[in-house]
Amino acid sequence: MTVSIYFLYCIFKNKYRNCIDYYLERVKWKNKIILLSFLTLLLLIWQVYFVIFASTGIGFDVGIVASTVSHHNDMSWWFKENYFSFYPNNLFLLYIEYTWHLAFGSTWHSLSFLSLFCVDLFMIITIVTSFVMSKKIVITTWIFLLAWLSFFPYIIVPYTDTLVLPLISAYILFYVLLRKAELYWLKVVFSLIIGITLMLSFFMKPTAVIPMIAILFVELTTYVPSVFHVTYSKQHILKIAIILVAGISSMFVTNHIYTNAVNNQKYVRVDKNMKIPPVHFIAMGMHGNGGFDKEDAAKMYSSHSTAEMIKISNKTIIKNVEKYSLFQYFLFLIQKNKNNTSDGSFGWLEEGGFISEKPKNIIQQWIYPKGKYVNYFYAISQIIWIIMLVNLVLVNTKNTDLYRYENVFKIAVLGGLTYLLIFEGGRSRYMIQFMPVIILLLGMSKYRYAMKHL
Repeated sequence: MTVSIYFLYCIFKNKYRNCIDYYLERVKWKNKIILLSFLTLLLLIWQVYFVIFASTGIGFDVGIVASTVSHHNDMSWWFKENYFSFYPNNLFLLYIEYTWHLAFGSTWHSLSFLSLFCVDLFMIITIVTSFVMSKKIVITTWIFLLAWLSFFPYIIVPYTDTLVLPLISAYILFYVLLRKAELYWLKVVFSLIIGITLMLSFFMKPTAVIPMIAILFVELTTYVPSVFHVTYSKQHILKIAIILVAGISSMFVTNHIYTNAVNNQKYVRVDKNMKIPPVHFIAMGMHGNGGFDKEDAAKMYSSHSTAEMIKISNKTIIKNVEKYSLFQYFLFLIQKNKNNTSDGSFGWLEEGGFISEKPKNIIQQWIYPKGKYVNYFYAISQIIWIIMLVNLVLVNTKNTDLYRYENVFKIAVLGGLTYLLIFEGGRSRYMIQFMPVIILLLGMSKYRYAMKHL
């Protein structure tokens, strides 16, 4: 198998290299943009067609939040009284869907278009970000976006995985703009916007702050050592302090406004003393496949307070630690990381009760559980994912202006993978939230470098 792949690679390298060189390096940048714009238009048409003919009721948390909006008065007592007390992190999603419902209705088709809107907004922001970073990476970034989104069925799933994408990509864009801006007042404005979009990302999905942690890590490890070699003026230090204060202040103001809104709303009941603690997700991620476990969740639902949930989760953690030797737990983490990252479909149909309807048209035959061609969908998605992973390994921007961004995005990916090893994981759906940094990393991959170092 390896010999066959190498043989095909040699044929590809020698016979088609000139053609690829011609397209990537000799065709005018303007013509490439025109072609990619046309392909993007085709993608948008395809996505709308896909939503119209594939949209259906979705199970698990997606269905609970959507039903709270669409059938609020008919919701069962348990969900209206308890669900958002256990999972207050889904409140922001509820408010977004409720706002969308007021304007466009709350049918599954309508909510699917909300998901589609967020995904395509993420695509636009990412393309703009790549242009601001460097004109050289726009084409590659755009190509990978088109390839990935052409086989991304989660546009019919109105959940935090897709709705958080434009928020993460937005604060990354304004981080890049802040670094590029020459006017000081623009830097302050961009810092304010970063604080707002960062907090909105956190409300939608707390793990969305991981790329910002990577940004702060790289900036601090770059700036702090330079203090010992360069004497900065008081005015320079003051300017940096004002930029930081602006961002932090906008975060606190955004959080204050949102917290007041949550405390004063009467739409659903939220008991702060029943919030499921983070330690529960650590305990749940330490056994089985490292993912959601019904028995662990049931223990939380039958508890009477967050404090009791913490005690139960701590006991579960101790029990799991005693079950493994150090080597066994290492092997468990390897398997868990495989579960987290290996599926190019991002865990499509793995959730319990995800889609229950039988396929009725050709589109549904590709993505529904009993569809004739669902295995073909898995195969194509996997091929695209493998190509993306290979290109991630081959990214190299040393001695260029992109090197700092490469470090930020790589640390963000590693931080995300580490988080999924510690907390609940077990399926690749959780990788969707890291696509804003993965796609930008892929944009930095170079054809010539890949051919030389493959």
